Amino acid sequence: MPSINISPAKLKGLAPMVLPIVALYVLKITTAPAPTFAGLQAEEASETTAVRLVQPAMESQRCAEWAKELQGTPVGASPFFYPDVEEVAVDPIPVSVEEAPALKPTATLEGVMGSGTRVMALINGNLLSVGDAVDGDWTIGSIDVERRTVELVHPEGRTFRLETER
Repeated sequence: MPSINISPAKLKGLAPMVLPIVALYVLKITTAPAPTFAGLQAEEASETTAVRLVQPAMESQRCAEWAKELQGTPVGASPFFYPDVEEVAVDPIPVSVEEAPALKPTATLEGVMGSGTRVMALINGNLLSVGDAVDGDWTIGSIDVERRTVELVHPEGRTFRLETER
């Protein structure tokens, strides 16, 4: 076995820290109550058997009572436990494809051109300017010749940008 070499000076320095801890540990062992046996009844105890019941601390009793109250109930808010909520069946409102509003136009921008006074866009083979109708409810809101884009505006406030392929 390897030996531990500690100089006497280090041992003297450690002694004031270690000795009180060792003394408390020894005191705790020697004054600890005798263990109790749950299965041993008072009738079974003989004169040679010493039975000493240990009374738990008040905090331990309160914790045990609280834990007993929690049995059978969910702890915390569970997203799956709502006993007061009634289930209600909801039928979806049928909407035909013809009635559904178009989320974006199906128009294709083929080109843009402009002079100093007027700009025009070629959309789906038609030469159109600002304010003209495109693809049903959509109208041309603006035409940008430099960027080659057209902004379409829907009456509900939606906008959509068409771009030419470069």
